[in-house]
Amino acid sequence: MKSKLKPILLIVILFFSVFHSSTAVGQDNIPDIKGKWHGTAFLSADAKGFSVSKKTLNLVIKKQHGLNFNGDIELKNKGATRQFEFSGFLDKQKRYICFVIQGKDVNIGYLVTKNAMKVHLRSFGDNSEVAVYMLTKVKNPSNY
Repeated sequence: MKSKLKPILLIVILFFSVFHSSTAVGQDNIPDIKGKWHGTAFLSADAKGFSVSKKTLNLVIKKQHGLNFNGDIELKNKGATRQFEFSGFLDKQKRYICFVIQGKDVNIGYLVTKNAMKVHLRSFGDNSEVAVYMLTKVKNPSNY
């Protein structure tokens, strides 16, 4: 009886050790979010209610050290363009994003995939508005 249990026990132990090691390796990977991200707002809200928005957003993440990153943000709306510097970080689960524009405006978002993120952005001082953007990572950006 003991001889039959040893192979079965060995198979069970090997199965769980392989499964455990493969999931542990995947959890250590920090997504590379450096690069240029571009998108448009699909919804905005202010004191009057919700509306469809035509704003565009360019996010250039220049540096990334682990979960921390920084770069430049460019917002285009009705012919006006505003540019600012920002810094931010990913949470410990490596999905949720928090970024601070010019050291004061806190904004949030999350990674949908490694090439897509959703961002909830407060307006930069003009009026109390929040816009929701869907950004995609630009492949082979010409300059950033």
